[in-house]
Amino acid sequence: MCGRNKGLEREIANLQERGQTAIDGIEMYLAEDNVWLVGNSYSIADICLYACTSMAEAVGFRIDRNMRSWLSRVEEVDGWEEYETACT
Repeated sequence: MCGRNKGLEREIANLQERGQTAIDGIEMYLAEDNVWLVGNSYSIADICLYACTSMAEAVGFRIDRNMRSWLSRVEEVDGWEEYETACT
């Protein structure tokens, strides 16, 4: 195939927009003085979303101040270890 499929390009753009909307929603939630994603303590929700969002900037998503602070808080939890990525 010589060129990119226009339908595929639209689908990628749609997925990128939906991803950024989700990240922006988390940013707004954290901006309301929420330290963690569920309740007042670190939970499985933080673990799961960290896995999904920690590399978001590397693939072109915008990460704002509150989410950046939350990512740092997750990394400061006892027992947290940085993982090696296949991207490096």
